[in-house]
Amino acid sequence: MAGIAGWGKLALAEFVGTFAIVFIGAGSLVVDGIAPDGVGITGRALAYGFTVAVMFYSLAHISGGHFNPAVTFGFLVTRRVSLRRAGTYVASQILGALAASMVLKTLIPSEVPGAASLGAPALNFKLSSLDGILIELFLTFFLVFVFFGTAVDPRSPKAVAGFAIGFTVAVDMMMGSFWTGGIANPARAFGPTAAVFLWDAFGRVTSVYVWQSHYIYWIGPLAGAGFAALTYQLVLLRDE
Repeated sequence: MAGIAGWGKLALAEFVGTFAIVFIGAGSLVVDGIAPDGVGITGRALAYGFTVAVMFYSLAHISGGHFNPAVTFGFLVTRRVSLRRAGTYVASQILGALAASMVLKTLIPSEVPGAASLGAPALNFKLSSLDGILIELFLTFFLVFVFFGTAVDPRSPKAVAGFAIGFTVAVDMMMGSFWTGGIANPARAFGPTAAVFLWDAFGRVTSVYVWQSHYIYWIGPLAGAGFAALTYQLVLLRDE
């Protein structure tokens, strides 16, 4: 059982990792809108994925490197973390995402294109809510499946885990960016959405619309993560 200092380290690791991911992930969306040639979907995806990989290699030895409520949910349903630890992780991830988004809102001038939404994800108008949920479900399934296959499975060489997880995040975004944003991380969706909404409380922007499809970024990823974690645990790790 971790002591107070131990819980503090776990919380800090998840906070910092998620802060970095959202700061770079959301920030790169704004940069794409103002840079002369933009960075494109590929650039945004690589920025997002590389940050996940770097943070994983830096902090996985402390907290496991979840940085994502969906990943933590996968660990919870397979009983790899306690409810208390899962709650600590998710709270830290949400706070890290919100803090990063509020910092971005403070730093980026309001007249900059993309500053108003700050990369808060929204469902493409051509999709139904069910379509969006299923896309986020499958993208998160792949992410958590790879997480278990590289960071959890004792038969896997652990040196590749961060790269594999980060690369999966990047290709997820490349596929899903046009449709749902390719987020596969409820905290990454929540941080910018909440920051935009809170900014509106001070009369800076109009932002109620950002919540309209927000539930998609919780239902889809949590369902996909649970399915992936249970599949890997009960089928591929059954004899381990």
